[in-house]
Amino acid sequence: MKSLKFVVGAILLLVFTGCLQPDLNKRVDDERLMKALVCENDMDYNCSLSEYKKLYEETNSKIFLERYVKNLFLAKKYQELLNFTKNMRDEEIIKYRIFTFLELKKINEKKKELLTKLNKKDKFFYRMMSYIYFQNKQYKKAALFLKSLYALEPSKKNLLILSDALIKLEKYNEALAYLQTYVKQNGCDYEVCLKMSFIYQETYDYDNLAKIYEQMAKFNSIFTLKALSVYIEAEKYKKALQLIKKNHLSKSYELIIYEKMGDYKKIAEISKELFKKTKDDNFLLKYIYASLDVDKSKKNVLKLLPDIKKLMLKYKTASLYNLYGYLLIDYDINPKKGIKFVKKALKKEPKNWAYLDSLAWGYYKIKNCKKAYKIISKIEKEDVEVEKHKKMIKECYDITKNHSKNKRKFTTSKHRPIIKSR
Repeated sequence: MKSLKFVVGAILLLVFTGCLQPDLNKRVDDERLMKALVCENDMDYNCSLSEYKKLYEETNSKIFLERYVKNLFLAKKYQELLNFTKNMRDEEIIKYRIFTFLELKKINEKKKELLTKLNKKDKFFYRMMSYIYFQNKQYKKAALFLKSLYALEPSKKNLLILSDALIKLEKYNEALAYLQTYVKQNGCDYEVCLKMSFIYQETYDYDNLAKIYEQMAKFNSIFTLKALSVYIEAEKYKKALQLIKKNHLSKSYELIIYEKMGDYKKIAEISKELFKKTKDDNFLLKYIYASLDVDKSKKNVLKLLPDIKKLMLKYKTASLYNLYGYLLIDYDINPKKGIKFVKKALKKEPKNWAYLDSLAWGYYKIKNCKKAYKIISKIEKEDVEVEKHKKMIKECYDITKNHSKNKRKFTTSKHRPIIKSR
């Protein structure tokens, strides 16, 4: 551990002494400086303060003075810092005096410090005044000083702080004006564009949000997908498809768009293509369902049944049992066999209303209307297909019931004809 501290100290020493050369007239005690840096690195501020104070006294260097003041602040020796720096006008030292007043919550003192010790036309003055107001959540006043600061020093850092103050005030258009001007002049900077994306989100400006994400894709491809999700959420499907083609994204993204659009022909086409490429059964299942929506003919159903059977035997899920069984029933391919598969589905999910409807429909197809009616009567789900089946099964059941009643009446009648034997 001691050797590690020595290495860290040596590295810090090399960096530090390189920065010191223009400021020093007297030779620095390297051993003392290394000790000060190691102590500071270890957050042993009593030690670092002692060494920096001696270094300052030996060299009269402003750098060691500033370092000493910084360590007073880090050590939370606030009153000592204020007493020691009382008549000093160095900007770095004033900065730590301001930070100290903030920590002590002495609002009037920090304002007085700035107004009496700094040039009111200096950018440091505006920086510190804006910092004070921002820290006290007085964003309106902070924004005024930040605007002046940005006019004097139009840096990205100042722009971001100014935009933060304007966002706090919900002055989104004004913040955007500053940010957009910067982007026009300097291109899409990551932090600036990220700030713009935040404003577009807050103002529900999805078109511009997607556009800014597209620009940010140069930093990370994840922003292309963010732009895509925005277009999908906003139902801008044409733009989403353009983005997919422009960036050569996977066909699976196109599939998502067409599913949102309900374009079953395209869903079937892309799913089939993706299944051939990946052999992923999910794509085969999507292809089957979409194909059934596109072409409801018996010929198409017969073509799809082998694929459905293959999936059903592989996964043995209730939904596949029901699908296979229902198609055999509904298209009069083999209703009795269809009933067997629907029963398998119900064995897994006994209360599933869709499967109960399939079973009732199966019994209807084999003319067992009484059983069909008994099953479908239990379904309370409001569904167009169920209502259609209920109506047809009820009609069949009523006819069967009346026929049975008439038959009983006929066979028990006193006036039934007598059949003579030969």
